[in-house]
Amino acid sequence: MGVGGIYKNSERLKKYDYSEPLLVETITVYVHRDRPLVYTQIGDLFGKRVGVMRGWSYGDEFDRARAGGLLQAENVSSDDQNFQKLQSGRIDALLAIEDSVASLRVAYPDIQASGVPLSEAPAFLAFSKGANLAPLLRRFDQAIRDLKASGEFRRLVSAELAR
Repeated sequence: MGVGGIYKNSERLKKYDYSEPLLVETITVYVHRDRPLVYTQIGDLFGKRVGVMRGWSYGDEFDRARAGGLLQAENVSSDDQNFQKLQSGRIDALLAIEDSVASLRVAYPDIQASGVPLSEAPAFLAFSKGANLAPLLRRFDQAIRDLKASGEFRRLVSAELAR
C-alpha cells in the first residue's frame, strides 16, 4: 500500500521510500478580511488558532510549532469545514493547498490569501521502506516524466482539482 500526495519531513524520511516529486503544492495561509492577520513567517501564527487538515504535515517548521504548543492547530476533515470556521470567527487562520480551494474562495469572498505562502511543498508517492518497492518507484517516476513531457499530467491534475 502506498501514499500519494505525501510531503517529506524528517520523521517520514526514516519510514518511507519516495518517488520523484509529482507536483509542487503551494500551502497558503488564509485569513478573514474583517480580522486581518499579517503573515510573513511562522512566528506570525504563534498564539493563534489555525485550521488544518487532520493527519497532515505542513512541514517541519510548522509541525515543531504545533508540537511545542506555540499555536493551536484545529484539525478538521475538509477544507470546507475550515472555511466555515474561519468565516464564523472560530479560528484565526487556515492552511490549504491553493489549487484545491479555488472554488471555496468563490463561496467565501470575505476570506483572503496572505501574500506569503506557508510553503511550497513537493508532493510524492511513498511506500514503506519495508515493502522494498524502490524499483517500482523508479518505473513510476519514468511514467510520470513521460506524462509530464506530453502535457497529459497537467491536464489530469487540472481536471481533478476542478472537481
